[in-house]
Amino acid sequence: MPLTLPAFIARWQAAHGPERGNMQLFLQELTQVLGLPNPEPTGPGSEYCFEKQVPNYTPEGRFTKNYMDLYKAGCFI
Repeated sequence: MPLTLPAFIARWQAAHGPERGNMQLFLQELTQVLGLPNPEPTGPGSEYCFEKQVPNYTPEGRFTKNYMDLYKAGCFI
């Protein structure tokens, strides 16, 4: 049975624990409540996935690797 918006809100208001431990399940259920497809497996060229690697440049010009929790090309997440 699909998760309803009120059930989603109630479920996650009652949730406890580390963000990292719940993040992907929360985001996957959120996409379902919004009627969106599930994210795809992450890999080179992934357009909609969890943990997308993105470059980060510091003001000093140093490069570091960061990750977006949920990435969808052309969207703000």
